[in-house]
Amino acid sequence: MTKIAEREIGCSCGHKCDIQLYRSINSELDLDAVDALLQGKINRPACPACGKSLPLLTPVLFNDMERNLMVLVGSTLMPDGSVNNGTDSFPAIIHAANYFIALSALAIFRRDPANAVIPREQMDAGKSRAYVQSFLRVYQELSKAAQEDITRRKM
Repeated sequence: MTKIAEREIGCSCGHKCDIQLYRSINSELDLDAVDALLQGKINRPACPACGKSLPLLTPVLFNDMERNLMVLVGSTLMPDGSVNNGTDSFPAIIHAANYFIALSALAIFRRDPANAVIPREQMDAGKSRAYVQSFLRVYQELSKAAQEDITRRKM
């Protein structure tokens, strides 16, 4: 199920407004939210008074039901890259602290033919673990590249 929370925020222009924030996204039930998340547009409301974009880096649980795994994007609950192993009835949860890298990794992961969708009735623990490892590999590669870029810029 996709979950949305109401919240009041203030803009630098002084205007206050009520917005809707995605807390979780179900990949099968809300395709528009999936697209917005993968494009980095989720939880980025515009101020109704001045039109300024208000990016809110709030954690979002992405439930990839086709692959039987979840990614908690922007998570600080557990160490970055840690995994709560899933069971047959509950998917694995990956904790990804870096919001933008996690979104990039999700976009790459879902686009990669090597991570093709497997119908739920054919899913088993081995395939689910392979998906978790595949996502973590992409996430770690992007994190390493970002860190190397930061190091190069400091020189």
